[in-house]
Amino acid sequence: MSNLYQLTNEVEQLDRDLWNSLDEETGELDEEIANALNVAEAEFDKKAVAVATVSRRFSARVSEIKAEIERLTVMKKRAEAIEERLKNSLSEACQRLGKVKIDGIGARISFRTSEKTVIDNEEALPKEFMKETITYKPDLTKIKESIKAGQTVSGAHIEECQNIQIK
Repeated sequence: MSNLYQLTNEVEQLDRDLWNSLDEETGELDEEIANALNVAEAEFDKKAVAVATVSRRFSARVSEIKAEIERLTVMKKRAEAIEERLKNSLSEACQRLGKVKIDGIGARISFRTSEKTVIDNEEALPKEFMKETITYKPDLTKIKESIKAGQTVSGAHIEECQNIQIK
């Protein structure tokens, strides 16, 4: 059986051949070409319906996949929220008890020291410490580098943080 592309070309060619067979004096067409065109068009219609049926199945599959992605996205967001709550609770509990390292079979807990730039008053920051975007926002890296270099940046300071690591 021919594919849709081949059938399309065949129907077009037979249609051209049929019009070329037109006897201008009598208005008659070649009956053999007309019959071949009818058969080719019927075969084309059958193939077109088959392709459309497969297309509908893929459309349904795409809808199923889209729904599954949405379901999994919701699950992912829930899992991320639970993970964040658990890490925060564990971090707070360990810090309250002064635990900085715990080794276990299923996990190893430790803290690493890091720094983050905290903006106390964004409007008090000089423009040189602002990133140019559609709106102004603090350039945390530049502010941190400047403070570390001994410069005073009004509206910002560096805070030491304890970030939990679970391996």
